[in-house]
Amino acid sequence: MSGHWPVDWIIAIDFGMTCTAVAYSCAPDFEVRYIQKWPGKPQHEIHNKVDTSISYDVRTGQLKGWGFLCNQDDDEEEVNQYWKLNLDPAYAGLPDDPVHEVAAKWYRDYMFCIREHTLGFLRDSFPHFDRKNVEFVISVPTTWRDPGLIAQIEKYIHAAGYGQSHNERVTVSLTEAEAAAVYALKSGMTVGDDVNVLRVVSTGTLALEALSYVEGRAVGSVLIDYKAQKLVSQRLQLVREHVPGNIDAIAEHMVRDGFHTFKCSFGSVAYNAYTKLKLQIPGLN
Repeated sequence: MSGHWPVDWIIAIDFGMTCTAVAYSCAPDFEVRYIQKWPGKPQHEIHNKVDTSISYDVRTGQLKGWGFLCNQDDDEEEVNQYWKLNLDPAYAGLPDDPVHEVAAKWYRDYMFCIREHTLGFLRDSFPHFDRKNVEFVISVPTTWRDPGLIAQIEKYIHAAGYGQSHNERVTVSLTEAEAAAVYALKSGMTVGDDVNVLRVVSTGTLALEALSYVEGRAVGSVLIDYKAQKLVSQRLQLVREHVPGNIDAIAEHMVRDGFHTFKCSFGSVAYNAYTKLKLQIPGLN
């Protein structure tokens, strides 16, 4: 970082497939804190993440909601989720996935909303925040190895308003795997320890050395959720006349409220206690 542009605030954004987290810190100690208040949730509720969702008016195509403001039960609202991987033109997704250009628009709109909310929260919470230099740090998936794709993502981020003012700049740096390795240092790593594929070189001013090339594959919990939701939707279609509402929206609620706990306990004693997973259909006794 140049001495001519001292960083007063660092805002880190972890844009995820299902949820997005925003952390911030400020000089002189740069203690990390999280945005925990989000539009669409009561002020007394605390959430370290917000849904990675963006919605539009089905009639006008205008942006209508984002995050917790999206309403799956509104027939006049098109809610879009699980489109992160579609930002990569080389990603071979599912048949009903959005094309790259559409996913890029959703990304720009969503990141704009994240920026507006984050800066508004910090302005309201800290006096003279607007006078400070702010650096946004945004991570990218480990699967995105193409420098051309990273450059395109940087363009989308700038188009969403990041780095446009004189006291603001943005960097797209760590992959998610590298960020996880850095986070692991909090568990008490020392010089010479290997973390993921990185070696700790210094713990004063943090320095890491890459031991191997970092790769990733587009598989994981989100695709499990997606397929579980599709399965529940298919089962609900068999009793369509008894289902009180939109089947896809109800299936999404059932997976989110019941299946997630089951999935996250995989391999544990609690998981082994399951013989069958029963999901309650909302609105039915």
